[in-house]
Amino acid sequence: MLPRRAIVWAGIFALATNSVAAAEPWSPRADCPFVPSGDNRLPPEAQTALVDLDIEHRITQTLNSRKTASNYHGPDMTLKGRNYTAAVDLSVRCLDASSIKRLLSQLANHGFAAWYRENGKDGWKGANHIHAVWAAEPLKPQLRDQIKSWLNGRTGLVGNGKYEFWQPSSEELLKVSAQYEASKALLPGDKGAK
Repeated sequence: MLPRRAIVWAGIFALATNSVAAAEPWSPRADCPFVPSGDNRLPPEAQTALVDLDIEHRITQTLNSRKTASNYHGPDMTLKGRNYTAAVDLSVRCLDASSIKRLLSQLANHGFAAWYRENGKDGWKGANHIHAVWAAEPLKPQLRDQIKSWLNGRTGLVGNGKYEFWQPSSEELLKVSAQYEASKALLPGDKGAK
């Protein structure tokens, strides 16, 4: 039988190691503060996935109600009278390229097709961020096209070139593809819709 002191120290060590192991570079940190973006309008399951990943604080944009044809952040669904979108932009502040690639992988494992948008790279011009699309909801045509683009290793932008920054593993592709295929059955008027 172990002495009581050894058990206490083992418990303290386990707690300390778990808390260190659980912290990811994208997790909240005192040296990299964020201002909350306000009313996040993601489907509840997508919001839960971001909370599970410890990146909810990095949300910079969800629903955008501009009336333009190219509004990727426009409404995808309505729940209890509120509009929601499956598109989300995330800040990459305080993250290096390696951490961003790991985060893209984690997002895919949680059902998001996601790209790092870096100014001047992969056809993107604008602020650096991650653009992600939750694949498990019925999507507007622009986001369906983006999911298909992601599944084919493309940028999801107007030119739809090859995405050079990162590519998902075959398991990640299967996860997002399965969620996307299941969500298509929920679209009214689509082939195979129930």
